[in-house]
Amino acid sequence: MPFTPCAARLNDSAWGVTGSGPTLNPSPPSLRFAAEEGDLKKSLLEDTFEQNDESQAESGAWSTNRKWVLVFLATHVLLLSLVFIQAYHQQIPVGTVPAWLPSSLKHPTPNHDKDCSSESFTKETLKLVTEEVVVKLAGGRDFDDDPLSKFEASGIEASPDGLDYYVVFDNSYYIGKFHSELSYVHHRGTNSTTNSILPWPGKSATDDSGFESISYNKTSGTFLVVQEALTFDEGIFSRIFDISIDPISGEITIVDTCEVDFEFTHENKGFEGSAIFHHPTLGRSFLLGLCEGNFCEGGERGKMGGNGKVVVMDRTTSESGGCLFKTVSTVDIPSVAMFEDYSDMTVQDGKIIIVSQASSAMWVGEHLHASAEDGHWAINGEGAVYDFPRNDNCEVKYCNIEGVFLEQFDKVTVVSDQMKSKGKQSFKCWEKDQSLHSFLLPPS
Repeated sequence: MPFTPCAARLNDSAWGVTGSGPTLNPSPPSLRFAAEEGDLKKSLLEDTFEQNDESQAESGAWSTNRKWVLVFLATHVLLLSLVFIQAYHQQIPVGTVPAWLPSSLKHPTPNHDKDCSSESFTKETLKLVTEEVVVKLAGGRDFDDDPLSKFEASGIEASPDGLDYYVVFDNSYYIGKFHSELSYVHHRGTNSTTNSILPWPGKSATDDSGFESISYNKTSGTFLVVQEALTFDEGIFSRIFDISIDPISGEITIVDTCEVDFEFTHENKGFEGSAIFHHPTLGRSFLLGLCEGNFCEGGERGKMGGNGKVVVMDRTTSESGGCLFKTVSTVDIPSVAMFEDYSDMTVQDGKIIIVSQASSAMWVGEHLHASAEDGHWAINGEGAVYDFPRNDNCEVKYCNIEGVFLEQFDKVTVVSDQMKSKGKQSFKCWEKDQSLHSFLLPPS
């Protein structure tokens, strides 16, 4: 048997045998497998490096993007801050603030709020003396005698003898006459009562009046009743009725109907309050008209607290020969009265008092004065703000304060309008609506 190399006895497939004879593979199996394993490790390492490179690239991109996001946010915060600072110091109309801002951010400073935990709580809060709902003062709900089904009280003034209050309603021309002790007494012997609802000449009880305030003129012995705002061809203006009320029969007589030259921007934001001020130096009486909105405007700008205004008017004769209240000056209410709105005012006993419905608060200051040289009118000093009592959670419960009258130097009586329906006000407002309330001012 001829000699055969041992290599020839191995599996030819392992050596790559061809028809021309055996040809050795470049590497034996063990070496080839090691090489393949090395290639695999190298491939895995390369993949790992590539993934790390991609991860680092992505991380770097996110880091860069994050920096730009932070820069974007910081820039916008800075711009908003500048807008608010400029709006506060220059009183820019809110309409110039970007439209995409939510309404809650359009006010550069917060309006008046209450801190019931304050150490000065008792010095800043009115004390309730007594209160009564209007429907009881009007004699109950016997609608054969009572012409009103709801009492949207808006203004209050005392009779000349101080025994009664006259209350106007913005949902009726009729006027309420209620005993100043906030009681109702029926005199059975004479079938008369201390309280009554006084008819308005030529009007039914259900005719909406738009009445917002009533003031007594000691000089003429008549009352001025203010309609908030009416739309005419020339614009939006208030109207004032000069009336007399018979103290015995309660008969109302219209003495005069007067125009007003002060023009408003919104139909529902006119004169919300009024008072008659006798200027001791000038020796004349002037009508003060309280604008409901800040800047005497409506809309968002009208809610920018601390910008309340009083319009001083002098009674004169119009070109047509009728009665006209002509604007003499516009007076700034001190900014300490940081109110969202202004609902009525009264001037008496050296004080000027202004109440706010939306802020449920009262501002008390000193009388107006006018310069004899230039006729400039201003309010003396800053005054002070007092809050109407809150509930146990320090929430507003006197939500609809409208009219105010200073009964004594430290006692005021106010009236409340009807609570707004359809969810526009909290249920917490229900208890105190359509009522008269008397409060004591904190000792000064």
